[in-house]
Amino acid sequence: LLLESRRALDTVLHTAMAWRLTGDRRHFDRCVAELDAACGLQDWHPPHFLDTAEMAMAVAIGLDWLHDDLHATQRRRYREALESKAIAPARLELANQAPWTKVNNNWTQVCASGIALACLAAAADQAELDASPSAECLALIDASKRFYVPDGCYPEGPAYWDYGTSYHVAALATLASHGRQVDVPLPLLASTGFMAHACGPTGTMFNFADAPPVRDAVVAARCWLAARTNDDAIVADLRGQLAALAGRLTPGRTNDRFFPLHLLWLPAEPTRAESLPLAAAFAGEQPMAAFRSSWSDPDATFVAVKGGTPKASHGHMDVGSFVVESGGRRWIHDLGSDNYNLPGYFHDQRWNYFRTNARSHNVILIDDALPHARSMPCQLVAAVDEPPFRVRIDLGPAYAQKGRELAAGVVREVSLDPATKAVSVRDVIDEPVGPVRWQVMVDVEPAIAGDRALLASGTRGLTLTVDSRPTASGQGSPWRVEPARPPTPEEKPNLGFWLLSLTIAPQPRVTIDVTIRPVSTDTASSSR
Repeated sequence: LLLESRRALDTVLHTAMAWRLTGDRRHFDRCVAELDAACGLQDWHPPHFLDTAEMAMAVAIGLDWLHDDLHATQRRRYREALESKAIAPARLELANQAPWTKVNNNWTQVCASGIALACLAAAADQAELDASPSAECLALIDASKRFYVPDGCYPEGPAYWDYGTSYHVAALATLASHGRQVDVPLPLLASTGFMAHACGPTGTMFNFADAPPVRDAVVAARCWLAARTNDDAIVADLRGQLAALAGRLTPGRTNDRFFPLHLLWLPAEPTRAESLPLAAAFAGEQPMAAFRSSWSDPDATFVAVKGGTPKASHGHMDVGSFVVESGGRRWIHDLGSDNYNLPGYFHDQRWNYFRTNARSHNVILIDDALPHARSMPCQLVAAVDEPPFRVRIDLGPAYAQKGRELAAGVVREVSLDPATKAVSVRDVIDEPVGPVRWQVMVDVEPAIAGDRALLASGTRGLTLTVDSRPTASGQGSPWRVEPARPPTPEEKPNLGFWLLSLTIAPQPRVTIDVTIRPVSTDTASSSR
């Protein structure tokens, strides 16, 4: 039922907002039709409680925003539906300690927020509210603040930040509108910076974990939080993203069911012109660093890289992976998630799949073995936010398999010189047990010439040059190009993507230096 629950929330928010703004009865009638359809369902599918919670939020908001214009019989019907189809099942879930009550991932934020709003909308008085599971749900929402510790980097990645935080903020905003004291945790506020820096110049997020490379995912929760940061640079960046998004939207269509809330929460234009720093690093379970050559140049070079661990919720074997943008396009990619309905996708078969394991990511492979699926998080051990920007990540835990170390040490250093727009990647692997494979995922078939690989699209291009590797010169090009094909036909085929890789024989210390540089295709062709 999840898609229908989301459609209901989308329709209710848009039509109820339109009714409140215009007084046009057509919008009111359409919202009522949606509420009647939702409440006419036998149940809201509590076995998959996200379905229940999202439908509960839809009906709660519809009841609240239309309340004074509804007949008493309609109000009673919607309240009874919230009680029987959402609140009563939630009591059972809480009593049985369902997984979403354990504060492990975005489910806690979505489910607790949906039920909290249902309790507020359905209660006839304070006594009924006190008797509801509202307090338990609000406690779960508060506990979910740990996802943003210490400085806002959400462990399930930017896409699930959008999801979990949208519901989390809806609950906080509702409490604030009811006159309650709402103290927004500092790490949650700091996550506005994480989301700003995770977004490349193309408007595409660094889509690590289970996330597609969605463009223009600017959810309203970012507005509500940005307005409370007192950070003009955060606000200016957000308003700039929204302005760009508004210019690309098809009239009458938005890309987000929460989109109308931008009208309530959009922060005012800053009084001072400030820009975010060009470099940022974030800690936590899935630490990340992001550098760019400019915030105002649409052709800016952008690189983002992560540490972390595959065992995080929705995690991939992407420890050390990075993306690169330049010249108005993304060149080095993360493919994102595969079909959640693949057998064992969230269980025992997860690491069999190409998009979730390391074979599709921009990482190091040693002896053709997968990294440790349940390693301790790999941390940023040094970061420099003065040009040239640089971050060093200790990837050792990812290659310390249970009972077998693939290397004595693995360190990746990524840097960006904003003046030249060049990205450098240095990997140092001590005592690898087998060949070392360095790889990136690209969406342009590379042209190989010696130590250089050229990616070209129109007049723009990108070169990857091997500056140092432990092999003698004159042995031909180290680069290998192959289609990014998964092992089974059930997986997404990745059409139009290639793996560009090089393999180094094991030595006591393997050092690989690759420079990634934007070029014009005319210049690149003439220099061959």
